[in-house]
Amino acid sequence: MRTTTKKDRIDRALDIVRAGQAVALYPGAFLVKSQSSARVAYTITGGRCPCRDARRGICKHLMATIGAPALVAIGYFRAASSVEELRALGVAFAAHAPSLPAGFVALARSEFRSALTRLRAGRAFDWTERRAA
Repeated sequence: MRTTTKKDRIDRALDIVRAGQAVALYPGAFLVKSQSSARVAYTITGGRCPCRDARRGICKHLMATIGAPALVAIGYFRAASSVEELRALGVAFAAHAPSLPAGFVALARSEFRSALTRLRAGRAFDWTERRAA
């Protein structure tokens, strides 16, 4: 895994959620402010985003809107300080997983497995090193 000080896509999506930059317009539609340009906002509808990153897969705007429950769970998985805490978080997430898009569930499960491996090895999540997105 290549590490860098650049924030990964999940961290940037969490920043959007924390800053309140994603607003629901109506069921299934959201307005998300751009983090790179104050004059740009993206309208998310039908599970699609018009940004350039969305052409390559799941962008941070989709994560911050449609995938927000999985995104929040990932934040908790990364912050877990013990295997027991992580397992309890996993059980709580599993209760919501059936209502989420499969791609976001898979992403959360992958992050759960990474956190479990890290905790079993006795390592905390290193918030200073991020994967390149």
